[in-house]
Amino acid sequence: MREIEIVGNEIPTLRVDGFRARIRLRRPEKRNRIEPEDLEALVNFVEEIHANSSIRCVTIEATGPSWCSGYHLGALAAREKYKYGFNEGCDAIASIKVPTLAVIGGNIHGGGTDLAMACDMRVAARS
Repeated sequence: MREIEIVGNEIPTLRVDGFRARIRLRRPEKRNRIEPEDLEALVNFVEEIHANSSIRCVTIEATGPSWCSGYHLGALAAREKYKYGFNEGCDAIASIKVPTLAVIGGNIHGGGTDLAMACDMRVAARS
């Protein structure tokens, strides 16, 4: 089994186990809200997924009781220029050529629904 893991502090991780890529949101204390640096990681993950022809499916999962609460509104209020906006992150997920599955194991709020809708399929999982 070939495995690649990219790990950051709280930023999402990408783990490739053979044919399956797993993106995991890792900010449970903030209901897995998406920060500007998370969007850059997601776009980079999608580029890596596109470059790996052995990947046949992608799941997006989350740590903790909430799946995703969307984009950090404080980052929007700051009006700073970031490399990627929330729409670009969702568009990157939607551009993945293999089937994508949002494994929703908890609450989902706000822009988290956009992220889930960017996936081909959504499934409620036991938390």
